[in-house]
Amino acid sequence: MTAMRKQLVDLYLTPIGRRHGIYLVYWTTPSQRPAGMSRATWPDAGELKHVLANQAAELRKSRHDITPFVLDVSYKQSS
Repeated sequence: MTAMRKQLVDLYLTPIGRRHGIYLVYWTTPSQRPAGMSRATWPDAGELKHVLANQAAELRKSRHDITPFVLDVSYKQSS
């Protein structure tokens, strides 16, 4: 949960003098997550997007305009 700043801003954008970026993360339903990946963390994609939006709002204070995007890669389960 620190990658937006540490990776995107500090490692990629700042060294090349940029202040705008897209922070893309993938999300899948807990039951479809790979072995070893938490099934309890972020059970809802909307909640994750809300947290990332708050991080982006904090970064605006340092004049960085980051847009978080949560991509749902869950496969459709058969009924």
